[in-house]
Amino acid sequence: MTDLVTTTVKDGVMVVSLNRVDKKNALTQAMYDGLTAALNAASAQNEVKVLLLAGSNEVFCAGNDLEDFLTLKELSQDSPILRFLTTLVRFKKPLLAAVAGPAVGVGTTVLLHCDLVVADSQSRFQLPFVALGLCAEAGSSLLLAERVGQAKANEWLLTGKPFSAAEALQYGLINQVVDGQVVETGLAIAKQLATLPSGAMMATKALIRQPHQAKAEKAIFDEAEQFVKLLQGDECKAAIKAFFSRR
Repeated sequence: MTDLVTTTVKDGVMVVSLNRVDKKNALTQAMYDGLTAALNAASAQNEVKVLLLAGSNEVFCAGNDLEDFLTLKELSQDSPILRFLTTLVRFKKPLLAAVAGPAVGVGTTVLLHCDLVVADSQSRFQLPFVALGLCAEAGSSLLLAERVGQAKANEWLLTGKPFSAAEALQYGLINQVVDGQVVETGLAIAKQLATLPSGAMMATKALIRQPHQAKAEKAIFDEAEQFVKLLQGDECKAAIKAFFSRR
């Protein structure tokens, strides 16, 4: 496991922390491997009842590291990204996220696979795929519309405009907004859940997810097929070149 993704276990909760704050926790393929390893470890350890995904109280995840991402030639089932997404969508234990600062791209779409999400009031969410010449990922073309309605999903995915924690709460993307100390708040909720009967929680989660499970997995792979084609296309190359020139 990379030191950019770390885990701690206490009181029935595994905290999986993104530790690349200098890059706003932008994900590399090595970090995806670290996240997958953490999910698998949480599944295997009986003492882990709940998992909390977090960054810091200042930053959650600014999406994919584009320089690393541009090295991709394919997104096969064995690629780090799809291994992570497949493991994520099949994860059986309660999964929480604590969001602060930017939640961009996969930093937002990963939340669709979480059971509870708490966010800082200053968090900013964004799905800028189209602006980068890309398409939705992580099953968001399906799951976002199911969660927030097609009209709002169209707006967020097609325009790529940023939206606030208040708007995310209004449309049901997240569960709670707090002012500061979001990781501590998420941990407190996770610890509370960990005291409840874990078998009943897992059964309830499975029942809630079951109608969408197969469709979500299919959407992930359908999106990946289009994503790679677009990633190698002229529109994406021009958009990313413009992004780096602005930065």
